[in-house]
Amino acid sequence: MGYAKGRHIDDILRIKSTLITIVSALLVRVLMDQVPFDLDQVDIYAPGKEAAQKYMFDVPVVELNGKVAMMHRIDEPKLIDILRKEQSKTDSS
Repeated sequence: MGYAKGRHIDDILRIKSTLITIVSALLVRVLMDQVPFDLDQVDIYAPGKEAAQKYMFDVPVVELNGKVAMMHRIDEPKLIDILRKEQSKTDSS
């Protein structure tokens, strides 16, 4: 088991997931300066969350209006484009 001796695989996945989430959340907050939007950050491992089974191997995941817009990594230019398109939809309605 190497360096992870004594650790359960779920613990390792959670630690990796947490680090990725922290970095991704920081990036998303930087993007908020370019395209303002509301951010809800969800702990997929919180009790009662089904998201852990759904997304545990896919973090980070960006959902926009209940649909997955991006997963595995955040592509900054693509996310900015997606957010701007969504804003233009809501501004025109």
